[in-house]
Amino acid sequence: MLSPSLESLRWLAVASLAVVLAIWCAVLVLHAVLRRRQSTRDASANAIALEFASLLMGRTAPDSLLGRLDGSTPEVMWDALERFSDNISGEEWTAVSDAINGHPFVLAERSRIQRGSTSRRALAARRIGMVNAAAHRGLLHEAMVAGPLVVRLSSVLSLARAHDVGALRWLMRKPDALDPLGKHLGVAILKRFGPRHRSLLRRSIECDRADHALEVAAIEVLGIWKDTRSRVILEGLLTRGALDARVSSARALGRIGSRESLRVLQAAASDEAWQVRAQVARALGGLRSPEAVPTLALLVRDTAWWVRRNAAYALVNHGEPGRAALYRIAELGHDAFAREMAIEVMQADLWDRHSPGGLERVG
Repeated sequence: MLSPSLESLRWLAVASLAVVLAIWCAVLVLHAVLRRRQSTRDASANAIALEFASLLMGRTAPDSLLGRLDGSTPEVMWDALERFSDNISGEEWTAVSDAINGHPFVLAERSRIQRGSTSRRALAARRIGMVNAAAHRGLLHEAMVAGPLVVRLSSVLSLARAHDVGALRWLMRKPDALDPLGKHLGVAILKRFGPRHRSLLRRSIECDRADHALEVAAIEVLGIWKDTRSRVILEGLLTRGALDARVSSARALGRIGSRESLRVLQAAASDEAWQVRAQVARALGGLRSPEAVPTLALLVRDTAWWVRRNAAYALVNHGEPGRAALYRIAELGHDAFAREMAIEVMQADLWDRHSPGGLERVG
């Protein structure tokens, strides 16, 4: 027979197991309830999204749509609008917006952007940005200026979707307003405003440094848009700008691909920062000018691996003159690292000739 202490331990173990099983069952039930609730919400949102489509096709009247919204919840309507509005623009976006703009669900978000917690204000800014109405722009501008950062970001994204030039002007006057978000998000935001505002981006980088993330993002975007009118400004930044500005300017000039930038890029091949030299090598590869071959051959001997790599692959882009330069480096060069890189790229080039597209996958 078990001693009293062992008997107590046995019952304690049984009780603990029972509690664990009860909690596990409760969690399973809760998950099932939440999944069913989410499934119901998704189905309702899909139905409302179909009503939006039906409105655009003329099969549903605005009053009928509003009646359908009255029978739903704010969360369902915003879910439906988010799914639907991402795929429309122009007149279609305006038509849906006009139909729902006066609905209580929309009016409620207008009031919430001005008060409440930071996260709730940010959500309100995102939601009313899905409704294309000039009446919302003033509120979004106020939220953008007032912040804090997460509210500012939601407001800026909403205004960018509407291509609001006033918001873009404010951002480029206050480029530090989004500094904590970094260059890459800045690129996404500026691209969202659209290329018709490229002249404004040009003016924003007419300086000697471009210190802020948004200014560097403007450099990147002008390159992505292949804005030839920004070439001279970018050449100046490549020569005199801060490090990030020089790196982005070299990349942008490579994307623009004007041979008029050859001399400036060749001069930047001796930049003190390897990051700049690496982008210069890549840009020279894009120009495909025979005059760039000697500069690239020197960069294959650079002390930085990325510079050597970009320069060697850039030489391949110059056809036979570039391949000849690589052969000389591989066969006659005294720099072991340069020889290794030249051999690697020559092998990759040979692979590309047998399997077109292979060089792009590694270069």
